[in-house]
Amino acid sequence: MESVGFVPLSGFAAAGKDRRACGRHSEFHGKAIGHVASSQVHRSKRDAVRMEVRMDVDYFSILGVGRCATARELKTAYRKMARQYHPDLNPSENAREKFQQCTIAYEVLTDPIKRRQLP
Repeated sequence: MESVGFVPLSGFAAAGKDRRACGRHSEFHGKAIGHVASSQVHRSKRDAVRMEVRMDVDYFSILGVGRCATARELKTAYRKMARQYHPDLNPSENAREKFQQCTIAYEVLTDPIKRRQLP
């Protein structure tokens, strides 16, 4: 009986009487056919959801931090704002919009490349 679409982890090319080893460092050892590495999937998702940095928005004032805020200060301010404006916790009409704004501000300010683009 052969496995369809999978190379066995045991290092044998085929199941049955005449098992022969594929070799210790075979490129197919333990991989499913059509397998995509998780790093490749992550990269493609990241590239598909690219966000532009808007120059007319002051991301620092949205989070209520200074321009020289550290990563820890940004995280603390974001968590405080996110908790305050999360749509599940705040029933007001503009809570969702404020939550999205603080999330975008946090993403821009924690990414060194995007932060360098700010005026």
